[in-house]
Amino acid sequence: MVIVKRGWTLRQSWLDHQLKSIQQLDFHDFFGFSIFHRTFDWPAGHCHIKSVCEAFMDYDKINGGRAWYFWPQLLTLAFPHLEQCNNGVEVLVTVAERALANFVNCCEDEMLQFVEFCAGKAQLSREMIRQGFKGASVDILFHQNHDMMSAKGIRTWVDMICSSSRKSLHWFGTRCSSFVVLCLSASLRYPCNRFYGDTSKPWVEVGNYQQEVTALCMFLCILLGSWPVLEQPGSSCMMKLPSLSHVFNFFNFKKTVTYMGSFGGPFQKPLQIWHPEGTFEGLRREKPDPLLDLCAEVGESWNGDKTFTGNKELLELSEHYTAQFGSAVALIFDQIRSEA
Repeated sequence: MVIVKRGWTLRQSWLDHQLKSIQQLDFHDFFGFSIFHRTFDWPAGHCHIKSVCEAFMDYDKINGGRAWYFWPQLLTLAFPHLEQCNNGVEVLVTVAERALANFVNCCEDEMLQFVEFCAGKAQLSREMIRQGFKGASVDILFHQNHDMMSAKGIRTWVDMICSSSRKSLHWFGTRCSSFVVLCLSASLRYPCNRFYGDTSKPWVEVGNYQQEVTALCMFLCILLGSWPVLEQPGSSCMMKLPSLSHVFNFFNFKKTVTYMGSFGGPFQKPLQIWHPEGTFEGLRREKPDPLLDLCAEVGESWNGDKTFTGNKELLELSEHYTAQFGSAVALIFDQIRSEA
């Protein structure tokens, strides 16, 4: 069977075979050989990376081609010399070669073991450091060159990924404001528009762009043998946008539902954690008892109905991870690294 879509011709049977092969790879042998227990093999690693990029781009193209069209633009914005590349696959492979060179030339102890993107107050990073891991926190709050909306910011993010060791953790806490159900009446993110929403509104387009950068970076992470994780509120639809959903489907990501209230948070705050299979399922927790007494003051209106006034200080506090949550992530990470 041959599929023709927007000028692309692909053999569906071959693509299905490639996708199935990628999804069935043992994550510990992600490059097709045991990268965690043997000396790194540049030719084998390069060949595998190219084949994965080709298979993913083919998969993306027959499903709309958003990543195929947009990702090379993002990378050439950050790395202008990539304009010389002939196609998107070559752009991705050229970027990945920087990490391969680091794997060959650098001692693993010199490389980053974790990066927390959109780190906020970097609570997760603090707990990772307490557990003895070496890493970095990236957020526009720290430096303008961390801004994922800028060319320098994208370059910083990619540099962090390429400077990380294999078996590293890349945690993405990408801003969720335009994706949550609370903003649905204004963002208008629905299946009929593929969850892109009302793109006439700048804040919606900003969210779409940030999702695109997140999807690209998560792809690079898993391509290079690290563990990318996306955390979003329970009502977020970010992972339903094409590029991110294609990454998650292609690499068989799993969703773990948990609650910040089970980690010492002032709210229940449901979270969805998206991660490679067999990694962070241990973050799952049952829904805790309501904690309204901690985060809201209960009053009474003129007609006797109950009213709730949010505790602003606790509301702001709930935007950040608790120490218990960060510690749980660090302990799980330590365990899966030791077992890999």
